[in-house]
Amino acid sequence: MPILIMIPDDEVKECRSIFNSINEHNLSDKDTEKALNYLEKFKHWDNLNSEEARDKAFNEKILGDNALMLSNIDEVKEYLSTHISDDPYYWMGNSMVQTTIEKYAQSRYNSEGHQKAMQKIDSMNAEDVKKYLKDLIRNNMKVGIQIIKNN
Repeated sequence: MPILIMIPDDEVKECRSIFNSINEHNLSDKDTEKALNYLEKFKHWDNLNSEEARDKAFNEKILGDNALMLSNIDEVKEYLSTHISDDPYYWMGNSMVQTTIEKYAQSRYNSEGHQKAMQKIDSMNAEDVKKYLKDLIRNNMKVGIQIIKNN
C-alpha cells in the first residue's frame, strides 16, 4: 500500500520529506530530530491500521473512477506489483501506474463492464436516455465527435 495516499493532501509534502530522510543511510541528527518530532505528533495511525481506510484511500487517490471496474483492491495491487517496477511507496502520482490502471480497467470494461452499461441503458426510458446522451455530449467532446462522425 502506498503509504502517502493515507496522508491528507496538505501534509504529503512534509511526510514525503520525512520518509525520504528516514530512508537515507546517513541520517543527520537534525533530520532524525525532525522525523521523530513529526512521528510523535502524527495523527493518522488509526487510519494506517484500518484496512477499510486504506482501501478507501486507494480507491480515491489511485483508482478514481476506475474503481467501478476494478473493485478487488488486493487483485489490483497484485496486478500493479507484477507490472510496475517501482515500489508501492512511489505509486501515488506515478504516470506509469495510472497508465497501467487505465489499461487494466479498459480490459475489464471490454470483458464485462460494457454489458452493465448496456443493461443500465436498456432499463432507462427513452426520454431519460436522450437527456443523458445530451448531457454526455455537452461535457465530453470525444463522445460528441463520435456522434457527429457517425451522422
